Amino acid sequence: MKFLIVDDNPDDRRMLRHLLSAHGHDVLEACNGHQGLQLVSANSPDLIISDVLMPVMDGFQFLHDLRKISSVPFIFYSAVYDGTRDMQLANSLGADGYIIKPTDPAELVKEIARISGKASTMKDCGLGDAEYLKKYNQVVVNKLEEQVRELEISLAERQRMAGELAAREQEFRSLAENAPDNIVRYDLKGRKLYVNPALERTLGIPAAELIGKDPGESDPNGTLADYHAALQKVIATGVGAEMLLVFADATGSVVHHEIRFVPERDQNGTITGVLGIGRDITERKAAEQALLNEQKRLAEMALELSMAEERERRRIAATLHDCIGQDLALSRIKLGMLARASLTDTERDILGNSQEILDRVISNVRNLTHLICPPILETAGLEAALKWLGRQMEADYGLRVKFTSGLDEKAVGVEVHHELYHAVRELLINVVKHAQTGSARLIAGSERDCVTIRVEDDGVGFDRGVVAQRHDSESGGFGLFNIDRRVSHFGGSVVVDSAPYAGTRVTIQMPLTSATETGTALQ
Repeated sequence: MKFLIVDDNPDDRRMLRHLLSAHGHDVLEACNGHQGLQLVSANSPDLIISDVLMPVMDGFQFLHDLRKISSVPFIFYSAVYDGTRDMQLANSLGADGYIIKPTDPAELVKEIARISGKASTMKDCGLGDAEYLKKYNQVVVNKLEEQVRELEISLAERQRMAGELAAREQEFRSLAENAPDNIVRYDLKGRKLYVNPALERTLGIPAAELIGKDPGESDPNGTLADYHAALQKVIATGVGAEMLLVFADATGSVVHHEIRFVPERDQNGTITGVLGIGRDITERKAAEQALLNEQKRLAEMALELSMAEERERRRIAATLHDCIGQDLALSRIKLGMLARASLTDTERDILGNSQEILDRVISNVRNLTHLICPPILETAGLEAALKWLGRQMEADYGLRVKFTSGLDEKAVGVEVHHELYHAVRELLINVVKHAQTGSARLIAGSERDCVTIRVEDDGVGFDRGVVAQRHDSESGGFGLFNIDRRVSHFGGSVVVDSAPYAGTRVTIQMPLTSATETGTALQ
């Protein structure tokens, strides 16, 4: 069969053409009733499928004129004219069927076949021109009234939405124009649509000179390249972003702004622009810098205090050894000389007791001198002092210390010698107090650019997160926290590796250059 499709919608024509061609039919197409009449005269189709609402000549007029020259079966296929009055006019004009869009393709084919199968061989429209015009006008007027009502409803809805939009815009402007933050709104090309008064004051440029400017025009020198890159990324991805912007304000002062880019979207979720919000954090940055400077000053004071303590410790040790120790030794010699004199038994008992007391005092002074600053550290160096410390830990506390060394004595300054010695002593005492083990390992060595000393044990271990904030006041102020603080003053580091029931390993690393220079400067 040969079908003629008359419809001003090319998509509907394409759908019908593919559908009918798939069933073996030939298809002709026209975009309005006037073209349809021309194709009917030239091709004599077997069936016509026509829309109702079309330009030039609509479907009703097309059918009215067609029935004057042909009785070819005619089917209306429309989504606009679908009321009872519309269908009555179609039937009175001689239409063989009326199908309402949209219809399932399979059902559409069945309906076309059904209508074409019962179509009469000759249709008389039965309507004169006057009667046709009367009914046609009634249909058109009804349809126009429906359209007007729909338009009124649509207009009212648009007005309501426009009112809400205007209220939101007014609310936005009220907030933006009174906000202390800088606020700017960009379109999808990065052009400024709105800037608030705060931004005008910050830049010292009127809003009229900023609106509509793209990134290149508003930043000809490229000083805000990172800012524009972040903006373009938000436009491209629709994902918000934050950044820190440093620039000179209208007075030439350097200011710090915390920038946040927020994508704006329409009701369908499509990005329509980007809102930039900048907060001046210059005062906060200044306060942070002042705090850092104060912390640095306090650290320097703490270092000087630490060095002063160390110098005082060495002075006291020297006084104990050179003055008090010598005087006590001389006193013992004098008492020994007195023992050779003629004394009564009572006097000899008193002399013997005095010598025993003096021997204990000499021993205590010697131990105190070694505790404060062992002479071996001054005379023989760090390696010998650490080896001696290991023997003393076993003698005093029963802790067996296996010592392994490869130190380069010349690479370490005097002050660093003392700091490393006291740190190792404190770590070994911690093993005695907390590790619940009778042995430890002490490894000391010099690498290409640093000194490394490690104290290890196989004891009960501990939670590193807890010990990181622990200050052991019972250990004389040399807890892990204080060891780390003092070592860091020399440019070194302390690394603690431990876990419950997995032992502990504390590694101290001191840069050779930093250590030597610091030690020399503070001697």
